[in-house]
Amino acid sequence: MVKSVLNYAKSELCVVFMKTSFAKTRQHFNTKTGQVNFLTHRFFCAEEIKRQFMSAGVRASVTIPQLLPVMTQVGPTLPDYKGTIVVGEEDPRPVDGTVLSFQRLLSESLPADFPKASPGDVAILPYSSGTTGLPKGVKLSHRNLVANLQQMEHPDMKLYESASG
Repeated sequence: MVKSVLNYAKSELCVVFMKTSFAKTRQHFNTKTGQVNFLTHRFFCAEEIKRQFMSAGVRASVTIPQLLPVMTQVGPTLPDYKGTIVVGEEDPRPVDGTVLSFQRLLSESLPADFPKASPGDVAILPYSSGTTGLPKGVKLSHRNLVANLQQMEHPDMKLYESASG
């Protein structure tokens, strides 16, 4: 189980399911592992999360103890699900062996084979608001995000001057 959670192909999605206050942790993890920043709301019920995770093709997750009950309910129902890593709990006491402690992974210095990101790879997967039906995932690549940042720096895009000049 440990090997399968830490080693996966670029096409497999590992979701970092945490509170907004952990946003920098989530972004750092995704950047370092070549993963997609998958956005979902932590207040969604298990069925809503399951639908989004199935649609996105989630194969593994990283979460915090407060959200672990949702992942232990949803994770095993996902096709080809590999497991959940819990950050901030030394012994999560998995019922079925699909939950690992991040602390344990660090202490055992287990090797991990993470895919490398390329400009055309999906960087984030936000879901639409679902105004015309159920929310749908919108794939945005690293190249899309860089182009958007460059557009925002263009002089024609500056709509106002800051008070400081």
